[in-house]
Amino acid sequence: MLYQVDSVGRITLPKKIRNQLKIYPGDKMKMIIKDEKILLKKENELCFFCENLENEEIEKIKGINICQNCLVELIFLNIKIFVDKC
Repeated sequence: MLYQVDSVGRITLPKKIRNQLKIYPGDKMKMIIKDEKILLKKENELCFFCENLENEEIEKIKGINICQNCLVELIFLNIKIFVDKC
C-alpha cells in the first residue's frame, strides 16, 4: 500500500497499523535511515545503551531496556573489573 507525504513531509500511520503495533498518541519514536529505508521503533523498546533498532532481543532489567549484545558486553566488563581487582 502506498502513502502520500504531505506538504510538510509527514506520513500518517494508519489506525490499523498503530493499533497492531500499540502506538499511541504521545509515544516517542526513533527514526533512522539504513540502506535507503526508514526504520521506526518506539523509544521504550530501544536498548538504553546502543538504541539498536534491529535487535529484537530486548530485556528489561531493573526498568532499563537492554539488548543481548550490550548485556553480554556488560557482563564481560564486570568480570574484567572483578579480575583486575584481584
